Amino acid sequence: MAFIVLKLAGAAYLGYMGVRMLWRSWRANEETANPAPGTATAPASFAVLFRQGLTTNLLNPKAAAFFTALLPQFVTAHDGTAVPVIIGLTLIAAAANLAGQCVFAVTAHHTARLVGRRRFERVLDGLVGSVLLALGLKIATSAQP
Repeated sequence: MAFIVLKLAGAAYLGYMGVRMLWRSWRANEETANPAPGTATAPASFAVLFRQGLTTNLLNPKAAAFFTALLPQFVTAHDGTAVPVIIGLTLIAAAANLAGQCVFAVTAHHTARLVGRRRFERVLDGLVGSVLLALGLKIATSAQP
């Protein structure tokens, strides 16, 4: 039951993100046709970006599946070292994930600087929004738990 609730929450969040990106893509179309004088889009704050990333990761069942499927293979319950081993393996996985996310963030930053054109942003928002919305609908309507 908990997995179904998590699945539906994740699907709803994907749908929300998709609709938001499609809306932003459409609104960007209006704004370029009638730009307001002196308006500039401010970059998102650290708190907003952190909250979005945390919500995305907490609603992602992949991490729970990873830890429950992989970690028990390396732990024996009889010798009393289960807790330190699990903590160590979790810290290794967290460090690897952090390193990967840092590489992704730096790459995204440089890519954004290269292709920071308004038209490209609109097209990409529309495309990604459509994909996120379709994935959310697929997850929500899938028969598998």
